[in-house]
Order: sequence, then C-alpha cells, then structure tokens
Amino acid sequence: MWVNAVTFDLWHTLLDLPPYAESDYMRRQWALGGETVSESEAGPLAPEQTTPMDPWTAFRTAYDEAVVAARTGSSVSPAEQIRRAASLAGRRAHPEAYERRLQHLVEQTPFRAVRGAKAVLESLRVGGCRLAIVSNTIGEPGRFFAPVLERHRLARSFDTLVWSDEHPWTKPSPAIFREALTRLGADPGESVHVGDGSSDILGAQAAGFKATILFEGSVDYAPEYRNLFAPASAVRLEPTFRIRKLEEIPALVESTLGVGWKSRPP
Repeated sequence: MWVNAVTFDLWHTLLDLPPYAESDYMRRQWALGGETVSESEAGPLAPEQTTPMDPWTAFRTAYDEAVVAARTGSSVSPAEQIRRAASLAGRRAHPEAYERRLQHLVEQTPFRAVRGAKAVLESLRVGGCRLAIVSNTIGEPGRFFAPVLERHRLARSFDTLVWSDEHPWTKPSPAIFREALTRLGADPGESVHVGDGSSDILGAQAAGFKATILFEGSVDYAPEYRNLFAPASAVRLEPTFRIRKLEEIPALVESTLGVGWKSRPP
C-alpha cells in the first residue's frame, strides 16, 4: 500500500542530554567496557598484537574503530566491540556482561525528550504519516532505548525502530534507510527524513528520499560527542530544509508530500 513516511534520527533529534551529562554518559560507557575486559579471564591475543593492551585502552581502541567504521556506513555493534577489545587485551570476551552493564547505565541516565517531540510525532500520525526511527547505535544496543521512548510517551507514535547495531549498516549507508522504508511499506519518493547530522542528510539523499530536514535545535554537543560523531565535514550539506524547532516539521512535511496528505490513512 502506498503511504507517506517520515523517518527520524534519535540522538539530538528526539532525545538528548545536557553536554555535561552527555560527557559523563560516554565516559561511563568507556569505563564499563574496560572493566568488563579487565574482569575476563585470559584468552587468545589478536594476531597483530605482540603484547596485550591495557583493558581500558583496548576497549577505547575498539570503540574508536567502530566510530570510524560507522562513518563509512558499516555497523560494529557493542557486542562486537567488546570481542575486539578482549582480543587486543588477550582476554576472553563476555558481550552479555557488557550489555548488562550498558542496560543498567541507560536505565539510570536521565535522558530528556527534545522540546516539541511528542506533539510533532502525534501531529504527523494524525496527518496520516507512518513513522520510523533510524538510529546509529554504536555505544549501546538500540533496544535499550525502547523503555526510554515509552517513558517520554514517544514510542506509541512509531511503526518501527531501526537500530544500526542489529544490522550490517549505519547511516550514511542508504541500506539502513531502505530497511526502514521496507518495514513501513513506503516509497522513498514519498518520504522525508529528519536528523541533526551529515550521515542523516547524505544517507537519506542517497536512498532517494523526497526531502531531508536538518534539525539544528539540539546541537549543544558534549566535546566527546562532537569529536567522534559530529566533526566538521568537508562535504557541503544541502538538506531540503534547515530548522531550529521541531514544531516546524508538520508544515514542511505537508508542503513536501503534497496537499491532502492529512486525508490519507495511517
């Protein structure tokens, strides 16, 4: 069935943290990774290593490798990161132990909904759009965010949630956007993507989306986040629209997808 669709980035588009809290959250992720590796028993050493790395250095190395891979559209999940870190440190990997720690961290972190998110999502639903999240989940499994979305009453608006750690791709690969559209039963020529980063714009454009919206209203990034996930890009971004408030989205979607979109069934 033909439908209109709007896909959303998650972090710094629908959810965020103040910069100081975001810094703390990321540092705690890295510490938990190092602790998990340090508590593991001895195991095989990575072939390229002559001596084992310190567990915390090994985890940060694996994490940074995952970030670099993500920039080219390749997914390295948290479980794969801990396996890589363990091999660099000459330890045996225990991904389930690391994921339990990450789940507890997510549960204890006071994520906040970006202003206007709930009302905008509900407006789009009432207008007949199908909605999806397309998120790069490098630091934690995306499924851990489902309760956070529920807590902020955002989850009910979405038809599907596409987390990169569950797939081979990250944004900017067009494949992860196509996965979302396939689940929605939507055509890219009748779809709009909203996000705060270059991977959002470039990936959605490569997937053939009719329009892209660059959201610039929640870009008070922590230094650690900016350095890893929002570095200055040499690529000139040309989104269809730039906005500072999420409340601008419904009118832009209506004008982009055509008069009468509100009458189409959800």
